[in-house]
Amino acid sequence: MTASQGERNTAAYIFLAPALVVIGIFFLLPIAASLILSLTDFDIYSIASVDNARVVGFANYARLLRTSPKFDV
Repeated sequence: MTASQGERNTAAYIFLAPALVVIGIFFLLPIAASLILSLTDFDIYSIASVDNARVVGFANYARLLRTSPKFDV
């Protein structure tokens, strides 16, 4: 008796799910968090409350390009 294509796909997704969750937690989540954090004026008091975080947008990147000699073109 052979399994149908749908059953084989379901089995594949079940076996892949734990690995994809681990990849999401330990790879994609830190990358997303660092990108979000880079858009704020982070200080140690922001850890206690999200209300203390100040969003500055791309001002951090603009200051980096303006003041760092490693980014002169």
